Amino acid sequence: MERINKQKNFCKAVERLNEALAEYDKSPSDTMRDGVIYRFKFEPSWHGKRVKYNAV
Repeated sequence: MERINKQKNFCKAVERLNEALAEYDKSPSDTMRDGVIYRFKFEPSWHGKRVKYNAV
């Protein structure tokens, strides 16, 4: 069950990233770009995957 929740959270994080990138495409600016990076950097589900892949 925990694995399914992690997968759902990861998929949700990717969806949110895509939404943020779409907004950036509409109005590119350094501030918007930094916001996208900052938001995704601290997304918990992504962080777990990043740590896992960095360990490999």
